[in-house]
Amino acid sequence: MKIQNNPGHDLELKTIIQFFNHKVSKYIFMVVDDQRILGYLIANIQIRLKKKKIEILEMPLSDTDAYVYRQVKDFLKENECDGLIVTELNPVIYKYADECIDLLNKSRDAFERFPLPIVFVVNNDNLTKIINGASDFYQLRDLPDFHFKGKEIMAGTDVFDIELPSPDSYLDAELKTELLEKQLQSMKKNQENDKTIINTIVVPLLTIYIDRECFKKMNRLFQHYIKDREHLIDNKPVLASYYYKTYDLENCIASSNRALEHYKDSNNRIEMARCYYQLGKCYYRMENYKKALKYNQSSLAINEELMDNQGISYNFFQMGRIYQGMGNYDKAIMHYEKGLKLVEKIDDPVTAACYFGQIGTIYQERGKYEDALIEYQKALGLAQKAKSISRTANNWARIGTLYLAKHQYPISLESFFKAFELLSKLGSPNAEIVRRYIQMVREKISKEQLNKILKEFNFTLDGLGL
Repeated sequence: MKIQNNPGHDLELKTIIQFFNHKVSKYIFMVVDDQRILGYLIANIQIRLKKKKIEILEMPLSDTDAYVYRQVKDFLKENECDGLIVTELNPVIYKYADECIDLLNKSRDAFERFPLPIVFVVNNDNLTKIINGASDFYQLRDLPDFHFKGKEIMAGTDVFDIELPSPDSYLDAELKTELLEKQLQSMKKNQENDKTIINTIVVPLLTIYIDRECFKKMNRLFQHYIKDREHLIDNKPVLASYYYKTYDLENCIASSNRALEHYKDSNNRIEMARCYYQLGKCYYRMENYKKALKYNQSSLAINEELMDNQGISYNFFQMGRIYQGMGNYDKAIMHYEKGLKLVEKIDDPVTAACYFGQIGTIYQERGKYEDALIEYQKALGLAQKAKSISRTANNWARIGTLYLAKHQYPISLESFFKAFELLSKLGSPNAEIVRRYIQMVREKISKEQLNKILKEFNFTLDGLGL
């Protein structure tokens, strides 16, 4: 069975999700012709199944061992999951050729001993080699493969999610970060459970890390000081923000609902609006646009009642993204333009950068590349001026996708390198998506051009994991 639809359509994801839902002890092949959509695809599979309490892990193969079954077996010894997506099979096949294919085909019965479904990601060339290498075709005739042809290019909005700043973000974040980090270092061991210290030092620092998307620092701080002490935190929405950033949407929704009930009891309208807004973001990420719109409209109604222009601008941005996700570009643009007028009034450059970047994605999706580039450059300039590393990086990545669509590969690669360098420092999951883009673009330019650009950025292919 082959499915040949455009990426992002529900049919493709539902078909794979159905396979994982059945929990059949079997392996299949998923053919991805366009490697750019792989990271996006895996993330969507994991997110959609996680809300059903089904944990799907990604396992990149190493090219140091031709025996794929052994690698999978060792991985599953150390990692519990309900399903597995195995990537990087193509390099193993190219390196070991017939040896790898022969071992893979002979392992069919062995793979069925694992009590979970396994998907192997391959390209069309290698799937043909696997089928041709089967000693008896019956081994493969009942193994479906999901074939994603993809578009010429994935839209930037589908890949790079540029978020608005947190409502709790600080204008003088650099200074406050330095002071809070010093205070944290001077804390004694027995103070780690102190509620006052957690709320006055740890939570404000976590808020800054979340806003700046400093994933490494954010996760370390949460695991060391907050995990299992969530009940001590006064600022409940910050927990939901952390879960949202780490794609734990189930906990994000649960935390937001608990906080919402708490603020309803005290009639805290400001915090109620924030909770509705966070719930809207979660359902947007889950592509449940009906619920996402409902919660954002609830948030908007309160913010309009309070005449909170920044809150209203956030609602317009999110509602624009919802309509954009639904394919209603005219309504999306209308909300972006209304929000941008408010943002310019209150002089909020970081939020303005997010708006310009999102408008640029619509132009890019419509093939208006020059208009898209103008918007991306506006967004990039504002992000750099505000010293927002994550938004600077994501705008470089979007510019990279644009030049890729125009087949201007050297400048596309340079843009991706700039994005990768910044995202890697943050420990952002988007770094892996950019790395996949780099892998694809390097195959489209000469060795001389590649080496020149690598030298310019002081990168090596090994250092990039390529």
